[in-house]
Amino acid sequence: MKLTKSTIIVIFGISGDLSKRYILKAIGKLAGENKLPQNFKIIGITRKNNLDINTILKDNPHKEYLSNHIEILSMDTDDGLSFKKLKILIEETESEWHKKAEVLFYLSVPPQITQRIIKSLGSLNLKKEN
Repeated sequence: MKLTKSTIIVIFGISGDLSKRYILKAIGKLAGENKLPQNFKIIGITRKNNLDINTILKDNPHKEYLSNHIEILSMDTDDGLSFKKLKILIEETESEWHKKAEVLFYLSVPPQITQRIIKSLGSLNLKKEN
């Protein structure tokens, strides 16, 4: 079954082992089977500055597709301004597509920061009417 709604997946911890070895490979596989929508984007969140996407996708067989659909955002999860930048990036993507997107959040982070991230995301008021 092919997804048809415009979709943005925000992955906190994009440079981690779980993301690299499993999540990105699974997304790439779906792309290879033509099961992702035309309007599809991954926003990868990392604490690292100047992270090279090629480092993350080094061993991924779907590197070409993924590199064209990933945007890396370096942010501090303790900083509210960083979350506002994330919201702006989501809104700019939707504006570029001329339609609202389904936005999914995946937290591949240590448990002790999960609650803080969820609270910060909640404060952005990203809820959309369907």
